Amino acid sequence: MFKRIFSIILFLYLLFGTISVSKAEGPTDLPWMEYYEGLQKAQKENKPVFIYFYRIGCPQCKILNEEILTDETIKKTLKENFILIQIDGEGGKKQRDAAGKIVTERQLSKDYGVAAYPLVWFLQPDAKQIYKLTGVFAVKDYLQFINYVGNGWYKKMDMRQYFSEKPEGVYRE
Repeated sequence: MFKRIFSIILFLYLLFGTISVSKAEGPTDLPWMEYYEGLQKAQKENKPVFIYFYRIGCPQCKILNEEILTDETIKKTLKENFILIQIDGEGGKKQRDAAGKIVTERQLSKDYGVAAYPLVWFLQPDAKQIYKLTGVFAVKDYLQFINYVGNGWYKKMDMRQYFSEKPEGVYRE
């Protein structure tokens, strides 16, 4: 009897534990939008776009979600300077692409050439690609990347120059 109860409890723990560990969506206190609506809002508000491609079960996505995107400075910077979109790169959820055509999240991921997770594409307000950021970085480095795009430094200098010169207003240690 005890073995059977223990087995059931263990099964439920593994089942629900796996589900909660596998979840890879970005923090819910960030204003994530659907792809098409996000692009429309970016044009209207003249803000760059931060597209977060994740995959359920991705350990690096979990780190990004729990250690980087929860940092108060990063959240504040993202909310103030970007339109935020998140896409399950292997998901079947239907969304509208830039032309308004119904596609899956998986197709949007292919359209952006996503080959590894997590991946963030930074776009100009008109949806032209600025650059992509793959993987996980320290919070201070992530702040540099989002500052480079969010505050328009990408229009003034290339990223190498930005990181070497660290112009006024750029996050410093």
